[in-house]
Amino acid sequence: MNRFNISKEKKTTIDESPELRRGEFKKLVIERMNEALPDFGFDQYKNSTYYFARTLNFEKYPIYEDLHVNFSLKEGIISCSVSSCFNPTYRFTGSYQSGILNNHFDLLTLKRGTGIAPIVQAYYFHNGRVNTTAETIKTLVNDFSTVGMEFLESRFASLSSNLLLNFGLAFIENISTNKEQLKEEFQEELKSAEYVTSRIKHPMYLELKEKLQSIPNQTKELRQLIPGFAFSLIEMYYENNGM
Repeated sequence: MNRFNISKEKKTTIDESPELRRGEFKKLVIERMNEALPDFGFDQYKNSTYYFARTLNFEKYPIYEDLHVNFSLKEGIISCSVSSCFNPTYRFTGSYQSGILNNHFDLLTLKRGTGIAPIVQAYYFHNGRVNTTAETIKTLVNDFSTVGMEFLESRFASLSSNLLLNFGLAFIENISTNKEQLKEEFQEELKSAEYVTSRIKHPMYLELKEKLQSIPNQTKELRQLIPGFAFSLIEMYYENNGM
């Protein structure tokens, strides 16, 4: 059974409330978020997705925390994801990430604790009517209030003890290279490396990667993140004028 058949079944659920009017989903989801999590205000609508955001501070760095709610009236589905980013370049995108600087995960995947699931467990479903859609919104906001917030709070609490992160941030604070020049150099490096970050040969990248790898007591899993993390740090430096 595909998601469209599942959605069709949901649409046959007895619900005599009115059909959703234009803009009504937005009104319902904003009202529910304001009640449950007023810290996460509505930020913007883009590509069928409603974004709710708050900003925390880790030392001098803002951490952007967002709930992404993607709504399809025609298909009868809603997908949700949670992100926590140092680099604002990666906010408001559909790209999932599991690195040290930028995290973005599907909400139902966080709830299940596994990335593999049948279609019926991969979406929130609605029937296009007010009452059923409001109940679906209530469920997804509750999931975000519990599972999503647990993820965000755990990630934020771990930042101060993350030796790789703190060393990396200290490293880029001492970069004095012109940002536009550095960006051009890394864009050329990425092309040469066929966009595989571990193949980059830029001296700054190699120096940072080597220093990160020399930090003791790292797990195998953490060491595997270092090539991508080293690039993400330098990328954050040259992509953001406020640093």
